[in-house]
Formats: sequence, C-alpha cells, structure tokens
Amino acid sequence: MVEEFDVVDAAGLTPDGNIGLMMFEHRDWSDPERQLQDLHKKCQAYLSYAVDGEMVRDNPEYAGRPVWVRLVAQVIPPAAIVPYLAQLKGALAKHGIEFQVAHYDPADPATGVNNLVAV
Repeated sequence: MVEEFDVVDAAGLTPDGNIGLMMFEHRDWSDPERQLQDLHKKCQAYLSYAVDGEMVRDNPEYAGRPVWVRLVAQVIPPAAIVPYLAQLKGALAKHGIEFQVAHYDPADPATGVNNLVAV
C-alpha cells in the first residue's frame, strides 16, 4: 500500500524483460494532500531501491534491465492530481524509470493492474 513506505508492494520480471515495481493505492483520493505526500515518500523509496543497487543485490537477474514503477489505484486519480503525477513521471524519467498509473477496482472486472490510464 502506498502508505507503507518501507515495503515494495510487488516486483517482478515482466514478459517483455522489464522490471516492474507496483504500488497499490486503495484509498479514494478524499484526502489528496496526505495521499500525495504518501505517494511522494513511496516513490522515493522505490527510486532508492532501484537506483542505489538494493534491487539488483536482491535479484541479480534484474541487472541492466529497464525499470518501470506503476501506481495501481482502486479509484482513478481525479484531474486535480494529474499535474502532480506528470511531475512525478518526469522526475523518475530523469533516472531512466518509467512511471505509469493503472486502474484496478476488484469489484469491476473491466479493470486490472495492466489497465493503464494516461498521465
């Protein structure tokens, strides 16, 4: 969960050979200031994990592979949040990491962790 800063929610090798790091946001964006602070901290932790070498130490087979970070939100982020997400995308891109957002609501079979939304 995004509010758990010291945990990588999900990580793995994708079918196309990339490394995918996912974080899950179950909250409904009713407290956007807090959620954005939490997201910032979580992204800093993921960036550190990927860039500082811990990820490759834990998984040597990940060395030299492209990395993406995906925020999987149960509720699509409202329009007011998108500019922050775009900034985050740019900041991670400076480190060669792609930032993505997906919409997954367990109650809606039309959604999924691979259901990317534009940022």
